[in-house]
Amino acid sequence: MTDNQSTHLERVAIKGFKSIKEMDLKMKPINIVIGANGSGKSNFISLFTFLRNLSEGKLRTYIEQNGFANTFFYFGSKVTNQIEIDIEVGFNGYHVKFVHGSNDDNLVFKEEFCTIVTSGKNFEIVGSKGESGLLPGTEAQSPAVRNYTRKYLEDCRVYHFHDTGPTASFKKHPH
Repeated sequence: MTDNQSTHLERVAIKGFKSIKEMDLKMKPINIVIGANGSGKSNFISLFTFLRNLSEGKLRTYIEQNGFANTFFYFGSKVTNQIEIDIEVGFNGYHVKFVHGSNDDNLVFKEEFCTIVTSGKNFEIVGSKGESGLLPGTEAQSPAVRNYTRKYLEDCRVYHFHDTGPTASFKKHPH
């Protein structure tokens, strides 16, 4: 990787994910998320935990442990028929569309591919058993592009900082 190649998250576009009807956000190397209570900050941040579980082959378990698929659709699957996620990392991208699996309340991959932004080409990936095509051993038009994307998503971490103000519970004297 050359020094002038950008490796930070460049763009996140989401449709139908949790409380986010539609969003297309250009990212910088450092981003600060500020907003009112209930405005979708936590759901936006949870997208990165979602993507990490997807890239590690743990999506089905993650979905089951977090309220099943219907809770991931904007106002539920009866209102929103699909979830769409697009990310761009440097010169690479990842796109996925999910529909609701009505038989088992799980997410079903409708479309999944990686891209090289400068080429305009979609590199199809195909998973199995409800997991992503990003996983090793899956079908991929370009294993190198798939592996780069998976590595980036696996490295995503979400850190949650708790209240450290003067009234924080850990600062209170036990009675």
